[in-house]
Amino acid sequence: MSGIDKICGTLDQYDELKAFLVKRNRCALKHMYPRANDDKTCVIANFPRKVDMWLYKYCKIEFVQSRLNEQYNTEELND
Repeated sequence: MSGIDKICGTLDQYDELKAFLVKRNRCALKHMYPRANDDKTCVIANFPRKVDMWLYKYCKIEFVQSRLNEQYNTEELND
């Protein structure tokens, strides 16, 4: 996994994604980075492709969907 595959965002976005994963896919939490201690943009996670595909299907959080659409082409996301 390279750096370009990472999901970055604000601390609020970090908290939003983590709360979603706690409820829907606890196994994916191991791919999240530790929460930053300041209010700057931070690296949130670096998920493997399998988790990315699951997120695309089930996680409708806008910043996650936007990042996945940047990272993958339409055919990959709809397989």
